[in-house]
Amino acid sequence: MKRFLCGTAVISLLVASSACGTKNPVGGSSTLTVPKGVTPANGASIKYTDQPITFTVQNAVTTGSAALTYTFEVASDEAFNTKVVTKDNVAAGTGQTSVRLDVALLGGKGYFWRAKASDASSTGPYSSVINFSVGAAIVLNAPQPEWPGLNESVGGTWPTFIINNATRSGPVGTICYRFEVADNTDFDLLTASATLQEQSGGMTGVIYTLF
Repeated sequence: MKRFLCGTAVISLLVASSACGTKNPVGGSSTLTVPKGVTPANGASIKYTDQPITFTVQNAVTTGSAALTYTFEVASDEAFNTKVVTKDNVAAGTGQTSVRLDVALLGGKGYFWRAKASDASSTGPYSSVINFSVGAAIVLNAPQPEWPGLNESVGGTWPTFIINNATRSGPVGTICYRFEVADNTDFDLLTASATLQEQSGGMTGVIYTLF
């Protein structure tokens, strides 16, 4: 704005500029397609011991030039009202994008996951919801010695070593035990060792001659 003094009057003139009005934002918004879930696949059953889980999507397509990032969500319900994991700002890979969880999910439960792509100006739609399940955790406790007991004196040349079978939970399979005999508590030099399948009746035993 320029001002000219005419007598006692002040006349103000507005000088036009090419910058008049509001500038359009640089780049503008872009359109992003839906990423496609790859793994875990719909209906997948994952062993508890195969965790932490890696999630992978086929990349979205964008009309813009800005780099894409992805958000992965895992929930215990299909409506995603109860999210158990959210991973934001995952850098896009080549063709596909993957993220590995930091922790294991609770076993014996079903879950749902989805993902979406974003850039500096826009956010794309979520992928289709995929359901999967995680198997129950297997807990196998240490077996407890039954015979000989602590500081027990054993007669005869070929004693029988007996343990109380290990308590366990979850979908355990065949259980085997390794028996070791040594002349010191460090077990750095074994006198004998044997491995055998768990026996019925709550106890498993082996005679020294079978080591």
